[in-house]
Amino acid sequence: LNLGEKQSTVIIDNTEQNLVAFRRNIYLTIQSSLDFQEAAHKLLKIDLKSGQDVELCNMIVDCCAQQRTYEKFYGLLAERFCRLRKEFQEAFERIARDTYNTIHRFEYNKLRNMACLVAHLLSTDAISWNILDQISLNEEDTTSSGRIYIKIVFQELAEFLGVENLLQRIRDPTMQSSFDKIFPRDNPNNTRFSINFFTTIGLGYLTVDLRLHLDQARKKARAKEDSLSSESSLSDSDSDESSSDSTSSTSSSKTDGDDNNEKLKHNMKALQKGEQIKNAPKTVKKENYSLKDTGRENEYDWKNGSHGRESEVAERYGNDRKKMKRRSFDKESDRKMGKKYEEKRKDNKVDEPNVKKHKKSTIEREDNEERRNERKKHDRTEHKVNKMEERKCDEKQKRRRRDSNDMENREKHSNNEESDQDDRRGRMISKQEQQKGKRLVATMNKRESKRRRHD
Repeated sequence: LNLGEKQSTVIIDNTEQNLVAFRRNIYLTIQSSLDFQEAAHKLLKIDLKSGQDVELCNMIVDCCAQQRTYEKFYGLLAERFCRLRKEFQEAFERIARDTYNTIHRFEYNKLRNMACLVAHLLSTDAISWNILDQISLNEEDTTSSGRIYIKIVFQELAEFLGVENLLQRIRDPTMQSSFDKIFPRDNPNNTRFSINFFTTIGLGYLTVDLRLHLDQARKKARAKEDSLSSESSLSDSDSDESSSDSTSSTSSSKTDGDDNNEKLKHNMKALQKGEQIKNAPKTVKKENYSLKDTGRENEYDWKNGSHGRESEVAERYGNDRKKMKRRSFDKESDRKMGKKYEEKRKDNKVDEPNVKKHKKSTIEREDNEERRNERKKHDRTEHKVNKMEERKCDEKQKRRRRDSNDMENREKHSNNEESDQDDRRGRMISKQEQQKGKRLVATMNKRESKRRRHD
C-alpha cells in the first residue's frame, strides 16, 4: 500500500434516524393521497436505496394493520406494487409467511386486517398461492389464532372469487402442493378435523373431495377386514376337517349299528300311526254352515250323532282341522251373500230401510261438513276482526304518543321563545340604560367645558 493514499472510513448509524425519517415520509405520503393510484405515484418518485423496497412494503402492511377496520385502499396499493416489480412481490410473499408464523402475537384487529390483505392479494393473483403450503391444518400444528386467521382468509376468498371458483382452484393439479396440508389425506383424523373446520365456518362445500376420500378409505378398510376374517375362517375349517377325518375312521363301526336300530324304531312308529288312522271313526261333512253357528253345532250334526264323533277326533288330533273347515265355510258364505246382494242391486230390489239409513248418514255427514266449514269461516273472520282491532288500537296509541310528543315539543318551543324574548328585552333595556348613561356623561362633560371657558 502507498502511504499517500487516504484511508476511507465507514460510519454506521445505530440510531436508525434515516430509517425513521424514511418511514415517516412514506406514512405522510400515504395519508395525504386521495386514492391508491396517487399514493403509488408519489411513492415511486422517492429515491429508494438498496434494501428500502422491503421497508416500503413493511410500512404499507403496518399502516393497514394499524387501522380499526380493513380498508381496501391498502389492498389495492399493495396489488399495484406487486404488479410493478418482482422484488415487491417477493417482499409481500415473505411478509405473508412471517405473519402466519407470528400470528399468535397479534391482536384481533391486526389479525383480521392482515388476513383480509392476504386474501385480497391471493384473489387477484398478485402473490403466488404457494404461501399456503406452510399451513398444516390439524389439531396439533395449529393454534386458536392461526385457525381464526385461516377462517378469515378462506371466507374472504369465497367472497371475492365465489365458492365454485375457489373449489376449482383447490382441484387444480398445478396447485395441489399448496393445498395438501390444508386438505390432508394422509391421516383420517386430520381429514376429519379439516372437514369439521370448514363445515363450522360455513364452507363445507369445499370438502366434497375429502368426504369421498374418507368413504373410499373406510370401504377399503372393511374389505381388508373381511378378507382377513375369511382367511382365518378357512384355516379353521381346514383344521376341523382334518381332525374330523381322523376321528371318522374310528367311529364308523359304532355308527352302523346305531343307524339300524333307529330305522327299526322309525318303521314301528309309522305302522302304529297307520293303524290308529284306520281305526279312527269317519266324520260327516257339514253342508249348511254359517257365521251364526260358530257358537254351537248344526242341527244336522246333532240328529245324526256326528257331534260326538267330531269331538273325539278333535280331542285326538286337535282343533286345527275344525278351524280350517270353519274358515273355508265362512269364505263360501261371504261369497254367496255378496253375489245375492249384487243381484238385488242390479234388479233395484235393495231394502228401503237400508237406503233410508244410508241417505240419513250421508245427509248428516254433509251437515257436519257444512257446520265445520262455517265454523272455520267464522273463526277466520273473528281472527281478522281481532287483528284489525289490534291494529287500530296500536295506531291510536301511536297517534296519542305523537300528539303528546308534539305538545311537549310545542311547550318547549314556546318556553324557549318566551325565554328568548325575555333575553331580548333585558338586552334592549341594558342597551338603553347604557345609552342614557353615555348621554349624561356627555352632557356633564359639556357643562364642565363651558364653565372652564367662562373662567
